[in-house]
Amino acid sequence: MLTTANGSFAAIFPHEISGYIFSLVSQKDRIQCMHVCKVWRQGAIYWCDQAWRTTQLRLFDIDSMIDWLDVSPIIHDLHIDSKLDPSFDAADIQEAVHGDTDIEDSMRDQQHIPAAQKIPTHLSKLLSIPFDQLESIRYDTNGVNAEILQCLIQLAGSKVRTLNIQAIYQFLSKKPLCVAWIIDQCPQLETLIDSESVCEFIVKDKTSLIPCRLENLDLERQRFDSKEIMFLLRKCPCLRRLRLSCWFTISMSPLIMLEKCPRLEILVWGHLRYGSPSFYRPEWWRHCQFMNALDDEQQLLLPSTPSTGLRQLVMDNVNDTDHYACINTIINRHHATLTRISVTLYMDVMRSRDRINTIPVNLERLDFHFHQGSQEEVELFVRPLVEHCHHLKSLSIRTDFRYADPNEIVLPRWFFVAMTSLHALQHLAIEVDNDVNDMVHFLEAAAVCSIPLASLYYHGNWMTLPCIDAISKINTLRSLALSTHEQTLDTFDMHILTGLQQLPLLESLAFKHHENGFFKSPEAFDCLYQFPCLKQLFISIQDGLFSVQGIRHLADRQPHLEKMVLLDLTGDCSEELESYGLEEALDYAREKIAIVQGGRVCPECDHHTRKYDM
Repeated sequence: MLTTANGSFAAIFPHEISGYIFSLVSQKDRIQCMHVCKVWRQGAIYWCDQAWRTTQLRLFDIDSMIDWLDVSPIIHDLHIDSKLDPSFDAADIQEAVHGDTDIEDSMRDQQHIPAAQKIPTHLSKLLSIPFDQLESIRYDTNGVNAEILQCLIQLAGSKVRTLNIQAIYQFLSKKPLCVAWIIDQCPQLETLIDSESVCEFIVKDKTSLIPCRLENLDLERQRFDSKEIMFLLRKCPCLRRLRLSCWFTISMSPLIMLEKCPRLEILVWGHLRYGSPSFYRPEWWRHCQFMNALDDEQQLLLPSTPSTGLRQLVMDNVNDTDHYACINTIINRHHATLTRISVTLYMDVMRSRDRINTIPVNLERLDFHFHQGSQEEVELFVRPLVEHCHHLKSLSIRTDFRYADPNEIVLPRWFFVAMTSLHALQHLAIEVDNDVNDMVHFLEAAAVCSIPLASLYYHGNWMTLPCIDAISKINTLRSLALSTHEQTLDTFDMHILTGLQQLPLLESLAFKHHENGFFKSPEAFDCLYQFPCLKQLFISIQDGLFSVQGIRHLADRQPHLEKMVLLDLTGDCSEELESYGLEEALDYAREKIAIVQGGRVCPECDHHTRKYDM
């Protein structure tokens, strides 16, 4: 059936077409040829707004791709997604990666390993397809060894500029491809992303010293060997972006990397081991498409014009005093070019002498997050940057409220006074205890001084109606997230929603941790119905129920919402959860709204809630 349109296909569609191969989707879900042509020519979304674009083609098995052999020479971008049975939860695979033996045994019991071992045989059909113009390969695998990728690189690697390998879980014992070999096989390669977090192997052949043109190197492993990293840095003299992320401490100084890579503009250094899914993951409320300044994937892209020094420094989950000391040294050396500093501290690693001596006056983004910290860190690290970096556009300071820290950190008044001088501030996230009156002072000043605040995330147990009134006067807000910690005020009622209705541009609204049953009321959803520009809604509650009638009413809103996520974190994993009609209401909403997620889940069990992360 698919071969009948081969002759006309290449004549109709543009040359920048992307080929997508999904090898384990059933035949009944294959998109028929004429349907593809129809929606493509109209530039419309066919069924998945996350995947379709007008210049991309999705084919759901390799046999179909072979039927389109006259198309393959003009394919520039190839995405191979070899997942396991879709009924198997991807979160379970992640648990197995992180050492959950029960999950791993369950996977063996369900015979997913034999299924995974068959995938390379299926993918071997790729090698019969000519890819003369291939410039980009994305290789997403669960349980697939590297043999097919190796053959594909040998076959079509000569023109490949971008290679993205995402091996979530590797059932087979074979090691991943040698990074140096990949670089040598792809002489035009500019971006290499190799994320195989359960592997340790990076470089096998240390004899090849041929310099390459690689500008962007992104590696994720269980652990790194410093000698192998040094070899790669010598082999890649043109590096402009480097990201290293692993489960164990990296036994290298960031300063050495900067010395070996004089052209480096972006350095991302991360310890995956210390990241908790509930804290370290990207903020659950950051889903507005217009908020490109908060999108790490977008912000960490290399600009077309090279910089003259380090622009972005991202140090995730720092747990070593020496590494923390390096941060200040790097800031002092590169103060003239730094536009972003993002630091996450896993523990208190500051020493009394650690302070920033030279201010990066061009700083546009500052993120300071800590699992466990001290008031001194706020004073010595955050204060000089907030008070003297007047070009800041994005500011985020967050802590982990799960820990009962006897030395509780409080944001002093100087923090809010300093923010009134940030006339370019667009994005603000505060998740540290503070005096709500100080926050009201800043919000009132922001309205008067025309600070162009587009997104605000405010978390804590300090929410008051005067604070809501001050927020409602920030007419530039497009995204608002309000979250209260355990003890919320009893006055969370219709006055809050009616006040927020005054925001003329608000597109994304999020509430989290409200415990007084406010969203049991249909009137709450009726009020949300009347928000003029609302496109995305996120609500996460505890000790309360959603109004099923209200959900249905909101789903009928015109124009329809684009995304709705409703989480009821009331239940207990040890007990059978009853949905009280919530699931049926969400199913009804799915008929009207493009993306609907949520349900009633256990608030204590991360395994159950991870797939609903917002």
